[in-house]
Amino acid sequence: GDLRRKLARDLARAYLLQFCKFGFFNADPHPGNLACDASGRLVVYDFGQASTLTPDQSAGMLAAIEAIIDLDAPACVRAFERMGVLKENVDLAKVTAVVQRNFD
Repeated sequence: GDLRRKLARDLARAYLLQFCKFGFFNADPHPGNLACDASGRLVVYDFGQASTLTPDQSAGMLAAIEAIIDLDAPACVRAFERMGVLKENVDLAKVTAVVQRNFD
């Protein structure tokens, strides 16, 4: 119970720090690469699938998380734009509609 909540909080905090403070991204967080030591600290193994983020990608990631929490589809799409993950000339109205359907 309490340890699970602590580990979930620690993992979320670790990823937010990676994205937003250190400009780093570990793309392989599966159970085989995560553990808990005897004192209850989160341990992350295997950084083979990792990369750095640009400042716009880091800021966009935080903005996307905020938009998802707020269920704000237009803000989410703006965050995607800032991260540079949308194709050039994409129909933003269609992307926003898809994101909104996922929030509904």
